[in-house]
Amino acid sequence: MDSLKDILKVLIEKRLIPALIGVAVGIVAYVFTPEDSMFLVSLGREWYILGCSIIAFLIVTFAVFAFKQIQEGIYRHSDKQLLKKSEMQEELESIEQMWGFIDSLRPEEKKFIRTFLKNGNKPVAETNAYRNFYSDIRDNGNYVKKSEILNANGVYETYYVLEYRFYNNLMYSMKKYGKISHFDSCEEYSNDKL
Repeated sequence: MDSLKDILKVLIEKRLIPALIGVAVGIVAYVFTPEDSMFLVSLGREWYILGCSIIAFLIVTFAVFAFKQIQEGIYRHSDKQLLKKSEMQEELESIEQMWGFIDSLRPEEKKFIRTFLKNGNKPVAETNAYRNFYSDIRDNGNYVKKSEILNANGVYETYYVLEYRFYNNLMYSMKKYGKISHFDSCEEYSNDKL
């Protein structure tokens, strides 16, 4: 008896509508079933109504479940499309910012960047004697990492390498868009031009 109460409690709290639809369908099925029907005669009136009600309840519950799953799938697909569109927009804005920055560089600085694109971002050494005495991209820690080392001749050599993310963004831009700025193209970065 307690298990029947628990089942009724769950039906009333969580599955009231499907349970009522099931009972209604069971009663309607009984009303429209002929009195000499094999199922009705073998099961009896109460069990026949209960059986039809349970079958209808299961069908309605499955239909509600299927509808919710389809609806969630549509929402997930829609969310993925919006997220992808948003990510593409952010990527394009980031690339546009980078292109604007590269456009603002002097030709010497662009040549410096081309060196890293050609050599795969391996360190490039310069002695302080050959360094320019004005600020350029070499001094921007957001884009270029540097390390000074005293060589065997007693001269300081500065080793440069592009910041990892900046280098990867440049390579991505070259591969996807064929350029690293608004006015450059991949031909400028081929081995014979560098």
